[in-house]
Amino acid sequence: MTENTQLMIRLSGSIVESNFQAFKDQFIIEIKAANKELKTDEDFAEAAERVKAFKGAEKMLQEAKKAALDDTVDIRQLFAAIDELDLELKTTRLALDKQIIAEKEKRKKEVVDKGIESARAAIKDFVKETPAIGFLYNLDASRFDAAVKGKRSVESMESAVEETALLIVYELEELREAVRQNTEIIAEAGEDYSALFQDRKNLLAMGENELRSTIEARIANYKLEEKRKADIAAEKKKNEELKAAQIANAPDRVESLGNNVNLRRDPDDEIATPGPVDPSAFNDLAPEPVTMPVVDQNSQDGDADEIESFQMVVIIQTHKERAIQIANEIGELVHTIPEVKTVNLERCVFAEV
Repeated sequence: MTENTQLMIRLSGSIVESNFQAFKDQFIIEIKAANKELKTDEDFAEAAERVKAFKGAEKMLQEAKKAALDDTVDIRQLFAAIDELDLELKTTRLALDKQIIAEKEKRKKEVVDKGIESARAAIKDFVKETPAIGFLYNLDASRFDAAVKGKRSVESMESAVEETALLIVYELEELREAVRQNTEIIAEAGEDYSALFQDRKNLLAMGENELRSTIEARIANYKLEEKRKADIAAEKKKNEELKAAQIANAPDRVESLGNNVNLRRDPDDEIATPGPVDPSAFNDLAPEPVTMPVVDQNSQDGDADEIESFQMVVIIQTHKERAIQIANEIGELVHTIPEVKTVNLERCVFAEV
């Protein structure tokens, strides 16, 4: 069927003879008269007659209608054929429309899938050359669906998909160049700082300016931390060397206090009285730990019960005035030990804690 094919039906006919209007008027009167309350026997009799008359009229109407239609059989056949064709057209149209929609969706999917396959192949080729692209670029397949939306013909859909695929290739080329530049920027930092850039995925995804700023900040923080560690190590080493030097040079810092402290016991005294410590002996001494070896230097009887060696350590945390006081107290304390006949303070060492 074409648009130029037009349907044309013309009917010509008229009623030859009919008393339908008079028939109608008569029964309208009877219908109106029947609408009343039944009270007497006469009312009931009249109503029964009307029921019988109405039933006969209904039958006459149907028979008259059928007779009139029989006289126009060709018209009835035409109307039946029209209805049949209309149903066939509707059924075929709906099936064909459904087929068209399904086929369009099928072709649309084929075109979109082809575009996605093309894009994935391009990504695979770029990853072979630049592996970082594999985790930096994510293909959004919905871009192809959006590209064909609203397109009616297969040709227009194919064109839209090709343009989208070319745009993706362009994006991959730009990403490849960005990865190359960022890789060079990271390499410029040097192998000494390679441990600072283990998160290459994040670094390669940055813009040039952001990447340079990040690298500079990490290196600066690393240098500060290394300097802090070096300072701590140097300070520790310095303290260890100073301590070792103090121990090694202890004899050179000995101040002879033997002439200022007389702890020899008088043979006739039960306990000898120690002499005072001369403060000038501490002028050059800093607050330090005090180690005092006490030995029996002049034992005459060689009694085996005598103490041969005695050592005392005192930590001095104050200045020399307190050191003098402690030295005097040590002298008094040691002198209370009967077995000790002599206290030699010539090896007394003061060292700051």
